[in-house]
Amino acid sequence: MDGDDVQGALGVLESLRKSASNKNSVTFAIVNGATSTQQAFKMGANFVLQKPISMVNINRCRRAAINFMIRERRRYFRHPVELPATIAFSEGDKLKARVTNISEGGMAIFFRGHLPKGGVSTVNFQLTGVATLLEPKVQIAWMDDSGRAGLRCIDMPRESHEQLNLRLAGQQGEQPQKTEKPRR
Repeated sequence: MDGDDVQGALGVLESLRKSASNKNSVTFAIVNGATSTQQAFKMGANFVLQKPISMVNINRCRRAAINFMIRERRRYFRHPVELPATIAFSEGDKLKARVTNISEGGMAIFFRGHLPKGGVSTVNFQLTGVATLLEPKVQIAWMDDSGRAGLRCIDMPRESHEQLNLRLAGQQGEQPQKTEKPRR
């Protein structure tokens, strides 16, 4: 995003960070001196390029950004699966379901019958080739009348999260990466 030469661009960057879907997106700001590098970071940029832009700086930022982009793709990309699951509800009821796709941030399920009143508490399932049972705390993101629903993971034990990341990275043919904070 060209922050200094395109009117309103920095406002777009700030509002982008307020959006649930884009709060973790990788963003680049291009500045020419009217906005400082530090101001661009405060507005939500992950990377800042100063004009005039050199290929050396572009390549340095690109290499640093790749791992963040891969992680963001894993967060949203839906991997098709067919896994049995048990959904536990706040009031103690349980329901058998099938996980039909999964991402780092949630999953789609198929179930027969109706979801009991009250919120979903946890869902437990086992990924193929993973010894540990995963049991993230979830909430219903969406539901339809045909027995399909989307569950958003709101809390997952660290070990389960690592197992899921390894599995998702393996399905995309990636080398699993350790999660780091963006360098500025």
